[in-house]
Amino acid sequence: NEDDILTAVQMELEPKLTYRGVKGFDDMLDVGAQFALAEKKFMLMGMYHSNESATFGFGADLKKRYLLSAMYTTQTAALSAYTSGSSSYFYLS
Repeated sequence: NEDDILTAVQMELEPKLTYRGVKGFDDMLDVGAQFALAEKKFMLMGMYHSNESATFGFGADLKKRYLLSAMYTTQTAALSAYTSGSSSYFYLS
């Protein structure tokens, strides 16, 4: 049954929207989404930042005890003249 298959997979799409303002700096808007499968055992995330950079990531729930996640952020357009690298993050909680 198709409904049983969809229930077993349990997909979720969560929108992400953030506005950040810091005195003395340009305000920033972040827009993205997180896609989760199998009761959030596997997650994919993407976000665009108004400073013309983007963040991509994935996560995995290990035995409902540990959350393993990794993210990669592209360089901002304003900093591209100063660096050819990008930042990445790895987080385990």
